[in-house]
Amino acid sequence: MPVKKSNKYVVYLIILLAVQALLIFLNLAFAFWGEYSHGLPSNIWAIIWNKGFVLLWMLISNLTCLISGIIGLVTQKGNKAKCILSIVSIVMFMIGAFTVVLAIGSKF
Repeated sequence: MPVKKSNKYVVYLIILLAVQALLIFLNLAFAFWGEYSHGLPSNIWAIIWNKGFVLLWMLISNLTCLISGIIGLVTQKGNKAKCILSIVSIVMFMIGAFTVVLAIGSKF
């Protein structure tokens, strides 16, 4: 039996939310435990932030979450799982934006 297109979108939203949650964790870890000493990263969280372009990936993931959530809400057509995941995706966009501000603001 072929998989419905809406089920593929639900799986896409689940994977996107998992990636978003991981990036939010990395942002929070950097905000609370990342340290720079003499302008150089001095622990693993600062090194991950510095070398991994976490901010760039977070911004791309945030925009993808927001756009995917809006598309999911527009095209849900009675699919409750798609509707709920789309709403969660939009909420994760807001949480992700807050953690970016928190991570940047914690070092200045």
